[in-house]
Amino acid sequence: MHGYGDKAAVQRGEAAGLVAGVTVQLGAAVLVLLGLGVQQAAAQAAASVRAEGSDKLQQLTRKLEAAHAEIRRYQTRLFACERQMIALRRENADLEAACEQAREELGDTLAAAAESCRAFCFGVLDALEGVVPAVSVETACFLTFGADGIAAMQKVLAYAKEKDYYVLLDAMRCDIGPNAEVLAESCFGSVKVGEQAFTPFACDGILLSSYLGSDAVKPFTRFCAEGKNVFLLSHSSNKSAREVQDLLSGDRVVYQVVADLAMRWSTDLFGRNGYSEIGLAVGANNVPVLKNLRARYDRLFFLVPGFGAQGAGAKDVQHAFDRMGHGAVVMAGRSILYAYLKHETDEREYAQAARSAAEKMREQILGYITVI
Repeated sequence: MHGYGDKAAVQRGEAAGLVAGVTVQLGAAVLVLLGLGVQQAAAQAAASVRAEGSDKLQQLTRKLEAAHAEIRRYQTRLFACERQMIALRRENADLEAACEQAREELGDTLAAAAESCRAFCFGVLDALEGVVPAVSVETACFLTFGADGIAAMQKVLAYAKEKDYYVLLDAMRCDIGPNAEVLAESCFGSVKVGEQAFTPFACDGILLSSYLGSDAVKPFTRFCAEGKNVFLLSHSSNKSAREVQDLLSGDRVVYQVVADLAMRWSTDLFGRNGYSEIGLAVGANNVPVLKNLRARYDRLFFLVPGFGAQGAGAKDVQHAFDRMGHGAVVMAGRSILYAYLKHETDEREYAQAARSAAEKMREQILGYITVI
């Protein structure tokens, strides 16, 4: 509000300057009239001054109208923000009520914890709507609560899809082919029960551990022709990744072997944008690796973890994008979900804190890349 108030003050000052200018010119005209001493000259001078004054007043009027329009637009945005904050406060109150109700009905049980987790995730999904395009659901966090956690995860996946997010399922736990087939069907295909078919973990893409080989990957890549995506772990963002992923394998480093496999498995899977439906997960906190992979594999889309809590920032993740500002999506978890802890915000304001952190993250990244 102060910014717009200052602008109005400046405009009032400009208006005063315009009026003063007319006054000075009128005084000059009077002096000329005294010299001429004729009434006709006085009328002509007055008409000239009125015309010039009218033009300046019209200019001033247009400036004031533009200022009023800008103020109205600001007020509209302000009211929209106020409505959004009210809605988020209501959601926070709903979360608190849901958690209390879960404990009252279910006691200190895994079921109560899973329900609280579900309510928290719903609140974050509501808050981030319109700010982020995609969300990643980490299966391990839900498996912690056993069968109740799996049920909660299914609800979160369905709600995210309902909100029209791109939904990525982090499931780096497949091994032999039959196990991978089962999970692939439950995520991308369907599980048959009599005459009914179900997709219990419906999602748009999945993150897999490529270090288990094609047995654990190809059951999923066959769905890529239908628009699904598979992201293969190439170089992760955890500190000990280099113990395995940076080892030499012949004339290549292990993480490059994974990227080469991704390219090999991408035959006939390149879309109209030039990128494969198979992508790589590459941590942002090892910039030399990120730069190297982006330069060598310009047709693989990157999923980039490590932003925020793991130490990477916008300056680091910029190297994941191509020259058009495309080709990557940046992941952040704890720095968004638990932003209210960092800023010592009331925990009931967690949703608004998450949204603010996501908006700040987006602005920081756009400060380093240009999207064309």
